[in-house]
Amino acid sequence: IGVTWNPAKFNNPMGIGIDTTTNCAGSTPCLWIADTGNNRIQRCSTTGTCTVPAATVAGYNGLMLSNPTGIAIDASNNVDVVDTSNNRVVQFSSAGAATTNFTGAVNYFSGNGAGGALSNPTGIAVDGSGNIWVVDTGNNRVVKFNSSGVYLSTVGSLGSALGQFKTPTGITIDASNNLWVVDDNNSRVQECTAASVYATCTSFGTYGVGNSNFNF
Repeated sequence: IGVTWNPAKFNNPMGIGIDTTTNCAGSTPCLWIADTGNNRIQRCSTTGTCTVPAATVAGYNGLMLSNPTGIAIDASNNVDVVDTSNNRVVQFSSAGAATTNFTGAVNYFSGNGAGGALSNPTGIAVDGSGNIWVVDTGNNRVVKFNSSGVYLSTVGSLGSALGQFKTPTGITIDASNNLWVVDDNNSRVQECTAASVYATCTSFGTYGVGNSNFNF
């Protein structure tokens, strides 16, 4: 399943997801952590015992990651990892093996030339229908893919108006499939409402150091 390689040691970790499968020690929840500075992911117990999946370690014929950041766990407990500097999303099973669930019988997608090509992506979330939402930071937008990695649509563009973003990074999706996006360089959080096909967005936060203020 994995190899022990400096377990529980990290270099600038940035993303985390919770896995509830029996692949975790003692059938208890475990954590998948993007060990960004070490260009790998680690699976850790809630008490801090970690392994590095062999599929991600180059010395074990693994898939090379470069600055992984966001992590999302889907309904099948697959682990979707934003491989930031490779401009793609990579998927592993909860056991740490590379999957073949994405388009083209490979375990990654990076856009398909129809508007879905990614630039320095960071955040990721999976909605109630299994669609994968990726914060496309370098393109100042959020991109929607289906569970097979096929591009579906885009939300946002560069700017400071509602529904626009400037260097967005994080995302989460609520039970109503509304998008909540960290809009970094606009120093705010935006909610884009699913009921209006994400055409309507509201925001809170301004630049500053007080309550409801943010500082990139």
